[in-house]
Amino acid sequence: MKEKKELITIKILDLEIDEKVYKRILIIGIVLIICYCMISFLSLAIPRIYIMDKDTMIAEDGEVVTSIDMLYRGSLRLELSGWAYKTGESVDTFESYFILKNQDTGRMFILQTERREVPDLLTVDGKYNCKYSGLHAKSIILGLKDGNYDLYILYKNNNENLMVDTGIVVSL
Repeated sequence: MKEKKELITIKILDLEIDEKVYKRILIIGIVLIICYCMISFLSLAIPRIYIMDKDTMIAEDGEVVTSIDMLYRGSLRLELSGWAYKTGESVDTFESYFILKNQDTGRMFILQTERREVPDLLTVDGKYNCKYSGLHAKSIILGLKDGNYDLYILYKNNNENLMVDTGIVVSL
C-alpha cells in the first residue's frame, strides 16, 4: 500500500509544465493578488454609510472632551487627526470613529480610524490615563456628494456609545 502512494507522489512531481502555461498561471496569480490587495485597501479607505443605532446617545456638553488637531482636505482624500475622552474616566479600550453628516441630506458616513497615542493626556485631572484617546483617519472622498458635512466622533471607548458633535464643518 505504501508503494502505491509513493509512486503516485513521484508521478505528480515528475509532471512537466509547458513554459507558456507556467507564465500564464504566474501572471494570472499576480494579477489576482494585486486585485485582492486593491479591493482590501479600498474597502478600508472609502467612507461607508452609517446608520445610527437606537442605543447611541447624543453626548451632553462637556461629557466628552474632543479636539481636532489636523484636518487636511485634498482633491481626492481627507485626513483627520484628533482625540476624545470621557470626563471622569480613563481610556481603557479604544473604539472611536469619525462621522461625516451631510448638512443637506442628513446622510452619515463613517471613517475607519486608528488609535494614536496622545502623550499630553497621560494624566488628566491628576488621575485619569487618556494617553490612548487619539484618533487618526485617512479616507478617499471620491463618491461623496459635494457640500458641507458636520464632523462628529462616535465614541465607543470603554463600551460607551455616544455621538459627539465637534462643532467643525468640513466642506467637500
